[in-house]
This record gives sequence, C-alpha cells and structure tokens, in this order.
Amino acid sequence: MLQSLPTDVAPLLRFDYPLFVLGGEAVTVASIISFGVFVLLAFVISTVLQRALKRVYQRRSVEEGVQYALNRLLHYAVLALGTILALDNLGISITALAGLGAILAVGIGFGL
Repeated sequence: MLQSLPTDVAPLLRFDYPLFVLGGEAVTVASIISFGVFVLLAFVISTVLQRALKRVYQRRSVEEGVQYALNRLLHYAVLALGTILALDNLGISITALAGLGAILAVGIGFGL
C-alpha cells in the first residue's frame, strides 16, 4: 500500500516517522495521536468525576452554586493534569513551561 502513495505522503503513514524536533525530541505521528488521546481521556475522566460528584451533592444537599464552583475547579484541575501529561509525552519540557509561567506571573503582578 505504501508503494502506491506519493513519496512525500508515504512516510507520514508510519507512526514512528519523525515529523520535527521539539525540545530535543523527535515528534512523531504516534506522539501527536497520543497527545490527543491524553487530552480526550482527561475530558472523559472529568465528565465521569463530575457525574459521580453530582450524586454526592444530592445526598449531602449541597447548594447549586457550590456544586457548580466545585465542578468547574475539578474540571480545570483534571484538564490541566491531562494537558501536562500529554505535553510531557509529546516531549515538551514541563520545567520550561513552569519557568515561563513564573515569569508571566511576576510580570502580571508588577503590571497590576
């Protein structure tokens, strides 16, 4: 099958073919697919946890505003964790992103 495709498209169908180098590591088709799977899995886990917490809220009679706030915090935390794991799997250094975040936080703090 790969022999009948144009020469510039055929390597892309191999999952281990390096597309480009990012952070000293080769990014392949498989690593991009795994990035998407990690993020999608984070969304699914967030949804499942929110539904499980809805049952807990009903048993404990938690106010609706508190429920919404806790669900949003949970959603953002799970998505942040999933994105960090996905970026680490892709080969992007989380340490560099943490340093960039610290620099931005200081800059925003001085700006306010």
